[in-house]
Amino acid sequence: MFLLVIIACIALANAHGSYPHAQPYDFGYAIRDHHSHQYRQEAGNGLGAVTGRYGYV
Repeated sequence: MFLLVIIACIALANAHGSYPHAQPYDFGYAIRDHHSHQYRQEAGNGLGAVTGRYGYV
């Protein structure tokens, strides 16, 4: 039984996957109807810095 617990712990420790590396991206949208205009623009550099703008008129 002890051996089974050890094997299960090792399997769980090895099952932890790594996260993929961040990549640069650019995202945006604009919605306009009869009453309003909404927009969002965002860009990330892949190193954690994110810049952008958004608005609702």
